[in-house]
Amino acid sequence: MHNPGIRHLGCFYLNRYSRALRLLERLTPDLMDSPPTRTQPVRKCGLAAQQYSFDFFALSAGYCISGSNDFTDYQYVPSEACQDGKGAYVSGYFIMDVYEILDNQRFQDSISSVEEVTTLPPVTTVSGDLDTSLSVRGGGTGVYVYSAWVVMISLILALLTL
Repeated sequence: MHNPGIRHLGCFYLNRYSRALRLLERLTPDLMDSPPTRTQPVRKCGLAAQQYSFDFFALSAGYCISGSNDFTDYQYVPSEACQDGKGAYVSGYFIMDVYEILDNQRFQDSISSVEEVTTLPPVTTVSGDLDTSLSVRGGGTGVYVYSAWVVMISLILALLTL
């Protein structure tokens, strides 16, 4: 799968203690569907990361993760367990396919040429961490804010039903 303006950086275990990375699930209309069965997950997650001004993003078992513009936050322990460009969940560990947005305009143009995408106005800041509620402040309207623990429970339940 080729996405102009994006580069795949590798497959890494998710550092569950990272305070830099966050789930972006349900923060944009494109991330409202079921992550494990989501169509075009790289495109949708990349769009969400771009919307929040992140240069890097990752997919873990289809779930969209971002929150840092520092690649070292994603580069925990290399893995070879990623599947279909959307990461994996193996033996109790979340594994991420990590991507970098190299060219915002080229990526945006490739999305526009595929289909019309529903987007929200960009927000000013995103704050929070994986063990507290995500909060969004700024100019975004209609942004769904969920506690990270609710999203994690949803992730676990979704994985159990596979």
